[in-house]
Amino acid sequence: MYLSIALAIPAVVMAGYVFEKEQAQRFSRDWQKDLKRFGLPHAHMTDCATGNGHYQKLSMAQRIDSEKALIEHTRHRSLFGVATAVDYERYKAVFPKTGRFEFDAYTYCLSLCVTSVCVWAKQYGYDGQFAFIFESGHAAQTEANRVMNALREAHIGPSYSSHSFVRKEDAPPLQAADMLAWQYAHYLKRRTAGHPDKRQDFVALLRPKDRLEEYDKGNVDGLRQFTDKLKKAVDEVMGESFPVMDREQIMALAKERIRAKIRDL
Repeated sequence: MYLSIALAIPAVVMAGYVFEKEQAQRFSRDWQKDLKRFGLPHAHMTDCATGNGHYQKLSMAQRIDSEKALIEHTRHRSLFGVATAVDYERYKAVFPKTGRFEFDAYTYCLSLCVTSVCVWAKQYGYDGQFAFIFESGHAAQTEANRVMNALREAHIGPSYSSHSFVRKEDAPPLQAADMLAWQYAHYLKRRTAGHPDKRQDFVALLRPKDRLEEYDKGNVDGLRQFTDKLKKAVDEVMGESFPVMDREQIMALAKERIRAKIRDL
């Protein structure tokens, strides 16, 4: 699973694609041939759309052709695509990162995408494990790494193989993820400005099985309420008495009591 991030106010978007290992290798092989053909070191959708960076030397027609090639490889080689958008301004307002269970919007999007992939796998009977590969460099990467470790110990454990943070230049499938993240973020920005139709290249990229998720103001406020209840549940459990046990046994029992309280929220 390859995931990339895009920010286009009012939304922060994380998006990615599931590839089987062999198909990811074939995607990388084929896409690198096209990169060489266009004289590009790697794909970057923002620069492709605006003609900046390494795309400066390409005509608009060439930039369009390069994107068409990336769309074709992505649709052909990937199993599933997911993009998750969160109301960025509202999230920052209600999660100032001053308490427990308060994370950067990037980390929240990451956890939502990972959960969506696991739900997809369950729905379609996919029983393999996932290596989650995230584009590196975000300021919240250390925090996201801690959350991934926690998710591994919780509900995604059976589906988890590994996770890592890699430069987009070094993992070609991340360049497909970057394209999906940019397209969805750009669409949401244009929709807010009164242009509800998707760009034709975005329409060409999407398949019926791909999933676009949006967490608006109401969803973010609901998460805030749940987080407050979660903190209260944890405080209640940690204030309870425990049998005489070693520290590891006490922590295991505390976790089970917290899970029971969460199920009742």
